Amino acid sequence: SWRKEEVLSLPDYPGRVYTLDYSPDGRFIATGHTDHNVRLWELEPTEEGALELTNVVTLSGHTEALFRVAFSPDGRYLASASWDNTARLWDTETLTTVHTLEHGSFVYSVAFDPTGRYLATGARDAMVRLWDLSNLSRGARPAPELIGLYPGHSDLVWDVAFSPDGTYLASSSWDQTIRRYLVNFEDVWALSDVYLEGEASAPPE
Repeated sequence: SWRKEEVLSLPDYPGRVYTLDYSPDGRFIATGHTDHNVRLWELEPTEEGALELTNVVTLSGHTEALFRVAFSPDGRYLASASWDNTARLWDTETLTTVHTLEHGSFVYSVAFDPTGRYLATGARDAMVRLWDLSNLSRGARPAPELIGLYPGHSDLVWDVAFSPDGTYLASSSWDQTIRRYLVNFEDVWALSDVYLEGEASAPPE
């Protein structure tokens, strides 16, 4: 059969597992738990050719249950969403919190765009937020900039996801709808400036 199932047992610890994500290189699995902690597990092959999870580290800082974890595309950062009204950014090399993003209500979802420049979060206040992370790689690590606050949903935002090319961001909600947003307006504004300055012909009707 083309399907193969492996049961990876976790060592004893308190709390249910609500969420997980693979690191981009496939070496680690991050899990989020009801005991308020994020855990990084290393996948190691056994002598029998199977895989087992080794507890690498427990990342503490949240004060309520974790609902979503997600690795950045390069694996350098890990984002987590919690009922403590925050999302956190963790450095996977130093294993420390880089920034805490305050929301004022439960945070249910986090997602990186394909370039790692943006982080989207979805919360109980029915809002989708878009954060610019481009300064994180510049050493000083200033706080991520909130560049988009998208209303429209009438109930909590359960999940967020970027399109494969990063052009769009989608959200799902308990209001029984999904919404789609244009992520980067720079190209739109540049094109409008060209038309206003008369440097291009209007598209045919």
